[in-house]
Amino acid sequence: MRMRVLVVDADPDARAALCALLRTIGHEPQPAGQLRALAGPGLQPAAAVLAAEWTRAQHTADLRAFSQTAALPILLLIDVNEENALTCMADLPVFAVLPQPVTAAALAGALATATARFAELQALKVRCAELDEALETRKLLDRAKGRLMQLGMSEEAAFRALQQRARDTRQSIKAVAQAILRN
Repeated sequence: MRMRVLVVDADPDARAALCALLRTIGHEPQPAGQLRALAGPGLQPAAAVLAAEWTRAQHTADLRAFSQTAALPILLLIDVNEENALTCMADLPVFAVLPQPVTAAALAGALATATARFAELQALKVRCAELDEALETRKLLDRAKGRLMQLGMSEEAAFRALQQRARDTRQSIKAVAQAILRN
């Protein structure tokens, strides 16, 4: 699958070489000298490949901020000869780490793996939000049923009354429960 890939490296020669490598494996590179380059309109990459400089302490805050605003998997190229290059990897918001020099096969595999894991993470986030919403609705329903039960209804009758009112007013049962709790 052809992807648009953001390539961030301050070194223009290294950036050009990585862009050429991405083209050989069928992807469309978007070269940039810094992370802020993504802020422009029209840039819709599917992944980002960042140079080793982003592992340095002065850049990690920018990397974290970027990962929170850009919804895409980040791959990090590292220089294994650089001191402390591997010690901070677990704390960085990246989906893959590749040692330099990187081969086309390694880059293709890492991109495929990172995008698959990222898609799974996004699906889990959506599912988690759905479950949070369902739990919140359940709590509201239980509280509304409790309020109706204080008026002498059984639990079953209270639930049926909530359902009936939702149907009659064409509202969600959650909205009906919220209205009962407001009154």
